[in-house]
Amino acid sequence: MNESLDLIKNAGFLDEREERIIMWPNPDWKFVFHRPGPFGLVPYVKLTSLGGDNDDMHENRFATEPGRLPIREVRIGPTPYSSEATASLKQLLDFHGLHDVKVSCSEIPFRQ
Repeated sequence: MNESLDLIKNAGFLDEREERIIMWPNPDWKFVFHRPGPFGLVPYVKLTSLGGDNDDMHENRFATEPGRLPIREVRIGPTPYSSEATASLKQLLDFHGLHDVKVSCSEIPFRQ
């Protein structure tokens, strides 16, 4: 069942063509971080791409240094503040050197 979770998607979001990743970090105490959320702690993992060279040539499939993710576009979900959200996201991306990332807003209407 867990392997199929990344395939379940509401039909209203089919055009957004997002990538989904399910991760089972091992050991979870080392790689799972937590942040506060409205309903308690929210676990998350920090994503990275392979950056730098690994010391062990037999373990070259594991990241030993953080690399830049190949982000091409970020779509902002439904919000009544789309222009403000777009401006702040572009500022954040520019701060991190991601100047070529396209920022767009979802076509799904915001419901109050």
